[in-house]
Amino acid sequence: MENGNGYREALERRWYEHHLELNNLIIGCMIGLCVVVLRLTTKADHADHGADPIMDTIYVAVYLTALVAYSRFSFPTLFAGRPRLATMAIVFVAGHVSLLFDSFAVILLLVTLKFKEARVGFSAGGNVRFNSFVVTVAASVCALTVGAGFWLGELWAISHYIKSGFAQVISGFPLLIVLTPFNLLVAGVCAALFPVDVECVAFDRQQLKEGVLFLAFLTLLVVTHDPILCGGLLLTLSFLRTDTKRLMHSTLDELKHGAAPAIGLIVFAWLLKELPFGVATFIEQHATGPWIAVLAMISSPFAGAMIAPSTTPAELYVNLSWMMLGAPMLTASSLVALIVFKERIDWTDIPPWLKAWIGWLPGATKDSHMQEYAAYTLVSVPLIMILGVMLWAANSSGVFAAAYNLLAAAP
Repeated sequence: MENGNGYREALERRWYEHHLELNNLIIGCMIGLCVVVLRLTTKADHADHGADPIMDTIYVAVYLTALVAYSRFSFPTLFAGRPRLATMAIVFVAGHVSLLFDSFAVILLLVTLKFKEARVGFSAGGNVRFNSFVVTVAASVCALTVGAGFWLGELWAISHYIKSGFAQVISGFPLLIVLTPFNLLVAGVCAALFPVDVECVAFDRQQLKEGVLFLAFLTLLVVTHDPILCGGLLLTLSFLRTDTKRLMHSTLDELKHGAAPAIGLIVFAWLLKELPFGVATFIEQHATGPWIAVLAMISSPFAGAMIAPSTTPAELYVNLSWMMLGAPMLTASSLVALIVFKERIDWTDIPPWLKAWIGWLPGATKDSHMQEYAAYTLVSVPLIMILGVMLWAANSSGVFAAAYNLLAAAP
């Protein structure tokens, strides 16, 4: 009995010691609780929501960075041991999960996948290194495009939805008429030509806890659309779990390795709008049509924040389509891809049929290696061309606008 009491006292003492650390006490508890109380009591989320869509996007980006870094959750694996089904599931899930969870989070989770050789008959790649790379690129392209089917799904789309007055649940749904078949097509091609197998992620109690945490806080953002309130709650939770220090370090590490440039470009867009030189006005007036895709190719978060608002549903879907075509074009377009595709592919891992076509690329060094950023564009461009044809057909026929009007008229 005495041993039991001593063990309980030791646990209680350890709990108090952890909670009294300055990081936990000041940042996790005091600041976290103050932020939550302030947002709830002053209703600041209703007062400033939509007042500055660019700043709103910055808050969401910082919050998502912290959440992804803090919740040690792995990308869900399905059909492990069945390569073609597993490949199709990876690409399709990546695309449609990004409807709720920004592609920033989805692409970072793709890094947690562990691929292995697929024992199948025909394969255009035949090499686990190359096949896994193609599947990851395809999943990233789908995540960056399909996510626009929900107005909160993509950081580059949020600003335009809000500025245009289409910040409604149904606004992005018409795009799924094209995006879901496109996602299925890409998933099917990858399963047929570039199958890979994945190591099954052990869904133990720890993984379940991290998954619930990840889903709960992302759902909270979707429901409240108040990243500041959500951030305060995340700080408070870190205090209760006695790991505010880990939240701080992991968030700073995530920013250091790539999230900072993406957020920095959105901040740059906000600064341009505040400058008195008319730069923002000039971009709004001249960034139309294909120039929107060019701007998105340079930086999709910047393009979404800077182009002129749409006035009709038809114009909204045309502008979103142009951004959708530019966002996955280069690794630098979304910047999160720049974090993931930063390694080199050995020349021996590239299929023979492809080597003859890629020697001219700037990232290719014959008989040595190829930079992933160059190979990324090589894989993404054909997919974007297919998507462009599908989007052109839907916009030209007025399918998107008609679907929106039908949804808006429904009781």
